[in-house]
Amino acid sequence: QLKKLADLPSPSTLIVYGRRRIGKTELLEQAFRNRHILKFEGVEGAEEQQQRNFVMRQLSIYANEPLLKKIEPESWLDVFDAIYRYVASGCWTLYFEEVQWLANYQDDFVNQLKVAWDNQFKKNPELIVILCGSSPSFMIKQVVHSKAFYNRSQYELHLQELSVQEAKKLLTHRSNREVMDAYLTLGGVPEYLKRLKPYSSVFTGICDQSFLANSYFTTEYKRIFVSSMADGSHYKEIIEHLSQRRFATREQIAKSLGASLGGRLSACVEEL
Repeated sequence: QLKKLADLPSPSTLIVYGRRRIGKTELLEQAFRNRHILKFEGVEGAEEQQQRNFVMRQLSIYANEPLLKKIEPESWLDVFDAIYRYVASGCWTLYFEEVQWLANYQDDFVNQLKVAWDNQFKKNPELIVILCGSSPSFMIKQVVHSKAFYNRSQYELHLQELSVQEAKKLLTHRSNREVMDAYLTLGGVPEYLKRLKPYSSVFTGICDQSFLANSYFTTEYKRIFVSSMADGSHYKEIIEHLSQRRFATREQIAKSLGASLGGRLSACVEEL
């Protein structure tokens, strides 16, 4: 699908989303490796002005123009205007990574990108603009379903976990039982499964990566909630509540959290 997109004789936009560590960046960089790529990545926890400043610093490095990093753009339109000078012609991929952080979970980024697309970016028939994020909720509600991008996003890709068969190809020289143990424990997340490859057994790898001090999965738990669930405390509290029991009703969850039933709590439960 991505190869067909790269070969289109017209400008395109691509929205890609999926949970953290699912392989979005690797897939996109490999699929479009024969094109010129300008990649701008959002910074976790930074304010919107800081995000714009950081994009300008990245652009200054790409363009080898040190003065660009001294500019503090007042809006995203100013940022897109600066970027357009470099992608106005030629086979370019303009790649925005972790859009939820770039946008600071607000609408301005997407709304102003729509203006830049209509007036500038779409003039280059070889340009692909990619919006990629690891917060599915934000990407669906504020990008995919955004009125600003209605009829402007030709492609949408929800990248999901590997199947059991694909996991077996990744975990070479493992028995079916070990592959199933790994899959039931870690799911089909490529980055997680790769962590087990150096070990003599799947069981040993899971134990080392989960229970040794400062091991990979001891910190990944917190990172998932930061990147995928924004700063909503209820998500983490709900998961911790459910981890202590086999099941719970909404009323029981609300009582445990000291929260009112409905509203934001109901939305959190439905998203989880």
